[in-house]
Amino acid sequence: MAYPDNITRNKKTALNPTSSVIVESCAGSGKTWLLVSRLIRILISGVNPSKVIAVTFTKKAAQEMEERLLEHLRYLFNASDDQIIDFFVERGLSNHEAKSNINNARQLYITVTTARPGLTICTFHSWFLKTLRHGPIQEYANIANALLEDEGVIFNEIWKHFESDIQGNRKSLEHNSWHYLIKHYGIFNTRLLIENFISSRSSWLAFAKSRNNPIEETVLAIGSKNITEKVLFNPLRERSMSDDIKEYTELISKSDTKTDISNKEILQLPISHFANFENFMQLFLIFFTKGRPHRLRNIESGTRRKKLGLYAMEHLLEIHNRIGQQLMHIEKGMRIKKISDFNKAGLVCGVRFLEIYQEIKEDRNLMDYDDIEWETNKLISDSDQAEYVQFKLDTRYQHILIDELQDTNHLQWSILRSW
Repeated sequence: MAYPDNITRNKKTALNPTSSVIVESCAGSGKTWLLVSRLIRILISGVNPSKVIAVTFTKKAAQEMEERLLEHLRYLFNASDDQIIDFFVERGLSNHEAKSNINNARQLYITVTTARPGLTICTFHSWFLKTLRHGPIQEYANIANALLEDEGVIFNEIWKHFESDIQGNRKSLEHNSWHYLIKHYGIFNTRLLIENFISSRSSWLAFAKSRNNPIEETVLAIGSKNITEKVLFNPLRERSMSDDIKEYTELISKSDTKTDISNKEILQLPISHFANFENFMQLFLIFFTKGRPHRLRNIESGTRRKKLGLYAMEHLLEIHNRIGQQLMHIEKGMRIKKISDFNKAGLVCGVRFLEIYQEIKEDRNLMDYDDIEWETNKLISDSDQAEYVQFKLDTRYQHILIDELQDTNHLQWSILRSW
């Protein structure tokens, strides 16, 4: 079969309503045209409009899709035979197929606009909400009246409850985690961290639902649970390290440079002084550059070699490298622990904030968009009514079209896969 010049084999396949396809293409390449054209191909094939659903992410996108569809159907209602043939040939039908559908094409506008129930073009949340309201769980019957569309309205109030809760239990893990974040990252960044966690709460809830201790599992996956301050700084307490630092100090004492004099004062402090996060970097920066990535300092110089002699200089370089290796190992462990502590503190505070947020919504009979996704996912995949709901969806819809599929989150994709 020969294809028109302006339609490729791939496009013809994508427009064929009997094919299941995923379309990947860059912005501005005509994906919306393709989606609306596939809708028309589905309708012209005789599928009842009530059996079709097209889902996108925003109300604006859904409205534009519906307007473009109706615009095409109005065009077909008033078009000449030749115009109708050209219209469908451009959308993958042969001339013969297009001719045989001329009368049906003119009736599409009336068929679609009068169908009850009609063709569904909506957002994910609108579709999920409808699924909940028409599902077997009666508590969702009036869910639209309790929908929290702008969570920012109550966020400041939740912050007050959260901070009061934290301050009210000063021995709690939440209190310690909160103050750790404030101390190291400041109030602005701490609030931003928790707000970002809340904005991704659906992914967290999906991850946490099947785990006994999701926070610890997450931290363990990121760093090492066994990295404690005592374990981390054990190499500093070894006799070999003390001996190396002592000998290193004696060797640089023979140099009268300002840097060596300053370093000597630091190195003469008890080794236990450096065995903590606050003071370790004093020792570390004697051997490494300050900027990242840290590089072992080059202590080789003609002046120092002349003062120490060849053998002593080579011995100093050997000790310098040996101490450097140990300190770099400790510094790497510190970075891992810092990441681990940051994530654990952030998760502990984020989870507590989420708990308070959920409590306030329950008290006021509110539900936000993430709740709608979460409850729909439970209803369609985990609940006792899952098979019934899936059966109802199967009998209602024969065709589902998803706009911007790559932007679906974990729960949205889970719902689609469950169905």
